[in-house]
Amino acid sequence: MTLTQEEKEKIEEEERVRANARVEYAEKNKSHFWRNIGIVIIGFFIFVIVSSAVSDSGSSSSKSSSKDISLNADVKVNNLIVEVTNKDTFNWTDCELIVNYDSDYFRINIDSIPTDKPLTYRLNDFVELGTTKRFDPYAEVMRNFVIDCNTPHGKGMWSSK
Repeated sequence: MTLTQEEKEKIEEEERVRANARVEYAEKNKSHFWRNIGIVIIGFFIFVIVSSAVSDSGSSSSKSSSKDISLNADVKVNNLIVEVTNKDTFNWTDCELIVNYDSDYFRINIDSIPTDKPLTYRLNDFVELGTTKRFDPYAEVMRNFVIDCNTPHGKGMWSSK
C-alpha cells in the first residue's frame, strides 16, 4: 500500500501538531513541577514554624512546672505524728506528703490542705511507694519531710532543712 502525496502531507501535519502538543504539555508540566516544589517548600516552612511554636509553648510550661513555688508551711513532728499547717492564703490541692524523700521514701496522699487549719497525720500511715510497707517511727529515723501540692499558681513544694 502506497500513500499519496496528500496523505503523506496530512500525516506530517498531524505529527507536527502532536509534537507541538507534547512540547506544550511538557512546558505546562514543568510549570506545575515548580509550583508543586514551591508548595512543598512553603509547607515545610509552615511545619517548622508551627512545630517550633508548639515546642516553645511546651518547654515554657515544662519550665514553669519544673520551677516549684515555695509553699509557706508550718510543720511539727511530735513522737508519732506530724502536724502540717498551710500558712499560705490559698488552699493546696492534690498533695503528697513524703517522709525520707532522699531514699526509699514513704508517702501519703491528701486531697486538700486548707489555709490556717493544722492537720495531723500518723507517721505509720505513710506507705513506701509501690509496696504496703509502712514507715515505722520506732525502727526508722525521719531524715526529712516534703510537701508537694498543686496551688492556684502552679506546683508548690516545701521541704525540711
